[in-house]
Amino acid sequence: MIVAEQKPLAEIRQMITPYQRVLILGCGTCMTVCNAGGEREVSF
Repeated sequence: MIVAEQKPLAEIRQMITPYQRVLILGCGTCMTVCNAGGEREVSF
């Protein structure tokens, strides 16, 4: 069983601060079911 949880947005921003370009991906299967990285969660 796969379990996922969202990271707080502030934590993600802190992790990517040193980078000029970042690729954001979403999965359409298990992460979508967990609401932790599906298309909806990674869209802006």
